[in-house]
Amino acid sequence: MIRIKILVLIFLFAAIAVVLSCAGYKYTGIKPEIGFLSEEEKNLYGFISRNLTAKNQGIITNYSGKPAVGDLPGGKDILSESLGLMMHYALEVESRSLFEKQYLFLEEVFITGNSLVIWKVDENNKHLSASNAVVDDLRICGALISAYEKWGEKKYLNKALKIADGIRKYNTRDSMLVDYYDCKKMQAADVLTLAYIDLDAMNRLAAYDNKWRNIYTTSCVILNGGLAGEQGVFFHKRYNVLKKIYESDNTVNMAEQAVILENLLRAGIKPSNTLKWIKDYYGLYGYIVNDYEILTGSKANNNESISVYALLRRVFLMAGDVETAEKFNRKIMKYYLVANADSRFFGGYYMATTGESCSFDNLQALISERYKNNLEKARE
Repeated sequence: MIRIKILVLIFLFAAIAVVLSCAGYKYTGIKPEIGFLSEEEKNLYGFISRNLTAKNQGIITNYSGKPAVGDLPGGKDILSESLGLMMHYALEVESRSLFEKQYLFLEEVFITGNSLVIWKVDENNKHLSASNAVVDDLRICGALISAYEKWGEKKYLNKALKIADGIRKYNTRDSMLVDYYDCKKMQAADVLTLAYIDLDAMNRLAAYDNKWRNIYTTSCVILNGGLAGEQGVFFHKRYNVLKKIYESDNTVNMAEQAVILENLLRAGIKPSNTLKWIKDYYGLYGYIVNDYEILTGSKANNNESISVYALLRRVFLMAGDVETAEKFNRKIMKYYLVANADSRFFGGYYMATTGESCSFDNLQALISERYKNNLEKARE
């Protein structure tokens, strides 16, 4: 009996320690104020807050909580990707309190000693990797500069420039970005994934730090030259900065392709051929799968993705094709949005085939919904 009591006490103390492990962080006490513009947006944000938010207030990767496999994050892991996306949502809704919460989370948890942003932490704020992901660092830098320009808070600009200095020092080779830097091995990648090229963020950095001008120009050349095959529909997977050649797998991932399209449109470049192919394909078949053969355009599987449709919705809104954009939205609302108010997944997007509800899917849908709402508000 005494042994059982001791074990119970140990368990209780451990539980208290876990709860207190995130105490004292400034960001945990902030209650964001958000003015929603649609019920869909309100319900989706509510779902993310209820079901995809950890005790340290970070956005977990997957509701299922499945364990990590290899380099893939576990369901309870929190990524710099989600942090950056929440920053951009805060800018879309013009919520300074929500942005400040993300900023403090960044400052107190994610920043490494060399000013890079670690790409993965757990819900106790422990770093789970020694590497950054330059796509997330750039997204965060762009958001910080936008926040500075919107609210005049100098610390946002200073943080963006400090992270950018780390990127220039550790994540470039001959003015060319590379995917990551491993702080433990002190080794940088030798390839640049084309979906990582955030031209808008680099252009914003160049406005405050001229050292970024050459990196931006080089990145523009790499991305603009990245179309593969004679049809010129899909973009290559990556650019090898050592060999100075493009590299591809046999198939392309449509989420990555959509991110490339968004990055080009934000930079004022309209990839008309790719947009036309996607519009025509969806008009003919009524779906977009996750992967296509890079040379033939034939589908490589039958899997569909919420994030692909959410990203494509935003891409076509940016391109001025509202009709096609809303076709993608109706697709995910019909097949993946949980409308049952009694369900734990109410308001969120859920893949019944896999039993998963991923933060990337839901955050992309949330940002796209707000982007559409802001467009409609601007036309009033």
